[in-house]
Amino acid sequence: AAPQTEKLLGRLSRAPLGRLRSSGNLLTSFWKTIRRQVKQLIDHRFFQRGILIAILINTMSMGIEFHNQPQTLTDIIEYSNVFFCGVFALEMLLKLLGDGLIDYVSSGFNVFDASIVILSGFELLQGHGSGLSVLRTFRLLRILKLVRFLPALRQQLFVMLKTMDNVATFFALLVLFIFIFSVLGMTLFGGKFCWHPDGSTCTCSERADPDTDCECDRANFDSIMWSLVTVF
Repeated sequence: AAPQTEKLLGRLSRAPLGRLRSSGNLLTSFWKTIRRQVKQLIDHRFFQRGILIAILINTMSMGIEFHNQPQTLTDIIEYSNVFFCGVFALEMLLKLLGDGLIDYVSSGFNVFDASIVILSGFELLQGHGSGLSVLRTFRLLRILKLVRFLPALRQQLFVMLKTMDNVATFFALLVLFIFIFSVLGMTLFGGKFCWHPDGSTCTCSERADPDTDCECDRANFDSIMWSLVTVF
C-alpha cells in the first residue's frame, strides 16, 4: 500500500506543474500564431500599397497649406494630420509586433519611421496654440518614407550619401563665391536700391534719416547680410 500511496502523491504533485507547462505552451503557441499573422499582414502587397497611398495623400495635404488660409482648410489639415499620425503609429506597432524589437531596430528605415512617429506625437501633444513650431516642420520628413517603396530613389540616395565628401567641398566653394560676390556687390551697388516716391535715388544721409520718405528694395546690397541673401 505504501508504494501505491507514494505513486498517487507523486502524480498529484506533478499534475499542477504539468497543467502550468501545458498552459505556457498554449500561450506561446498562440503568441507565435499572432505574430505570424501580423507578419503576413505587414508583408502583404495591399498593406504596403495602402501605406504608400497614405504617404502620398499626406504629402499632398501638406502641400496645400498656405499663409492666411481659411479656418476650414486649417481644421481639415489638422484633422488629416492626426489621422495620418495614427496610421503611421499603427504601422509602427504592427511592425514591432510582427518583426520583434531586435529585427525592427536592425532596419534603418524602421528607425527613421519610428523617429518621425515619435516627433509627430510630441507635436500633437504640444497643441495648436504656439503657431508654426519647429516640430511641425518635421512633418516634411514623412515624404522621405517614399524611399522605402521606390528602389530607384533609394539607390540614388545611397549614391548621394557616398559622395557627400565631394558635395561638402563643392558647397564650401559655393559659399566662398557667394561671399566674394556679396562683398563686390556692396562695393558696386551699395545704397543704389533706395528711391524716393518720384523715382529719384536716395542719398546716404536720407537713408539714415528715419523721417525721410526713402524706400529701399528688399533685394539690396546695403549690408553684408542682405548682400548674401540677394546673391543667394
